[in-house]
This record gives sequence, C-alpha cells and structure tokens, in this order.
Amino acid sequence: MAWLPLGLMAEIVSATDSRITFVGRAIENNGSLTFDFPATYFRVAFTGKSLSMRVTDTKRDFYAVWIDCPTSAEPTRVVEVKGCDTIVQLVLPKDLKISKKKEHQVVVQKRTEAGCGKTTVYEFITDG
Repeated sequence: MAWLPLGLMAEIVSATDSRITFVGRAIENNGSLTFDFPATYFRVAFTGKSLSMRVTDTKRDFYAVWIDCPTSAEPTRVVEVKGCDTIVQLVLPKDLKISKKKEHQVVVQKRTEAGCGKTTVYEFITDG
C-alpha cells in the first residue's frame, strides 16, 4: 500500500496480476508487461474514484481509454505515454460523477504503431 497525496490509501497492483486481463503479445518481466503492437489492450475493473498506471515508453504512444462504455463507442479519453517511469491518469473522479455503478470497467488500448515506441506497464494504482 502507498499513500495518495490527499491522505487516501491507494492499492497498487502489478501489471501481471490475475485480476487484470491483457490481450496481445507481451514480454513479462518481474510483474511488468512490455509490448509495442497496436490494438494491444487491457481490461481492469475497480471500485473507487481514480485509476492510474505507472509506465515507461521508449518513444511516444497514445492509448484510447473507455470507462464504463463499450469499445465500439468513442473513447472517454486518449492519453499520451512517453518518458521513463511516469504516472498516467486513466480515470479521474469527474469521469464517474454521472455513474451510479460501484464497480467501473476500464479498457485501455494502444492506438499507435509499433514504430512509435515500446511501452512497459509496471502497475495500476487506485483508491478503491
């Protein structure tokens, strides 16, 4: 467990945790996943008000994020991943204001080609 800035307890889960569904080709190394192919995605269910991931990228990649909606819809947001050991916010409290659900479904899919960079996901961080 780690502390969030607001004093809330955070749960930190490795990228290879059995509760996270990952689809695509990846290399597993000490709880992290490294991949570069487009359309690679992972699915996470969580309760709480925020979800982030700790990642490293060799160049610059973009990911579509769907929160509580089908992947056939427009993504809720697109996030940029670049640099070493950065925290990328996937779900913010404002994203969940209209949702009455207690458990939220999030899908994160790589949008960019393999030549745009290689991503390593280390862990997911949530307050619930």
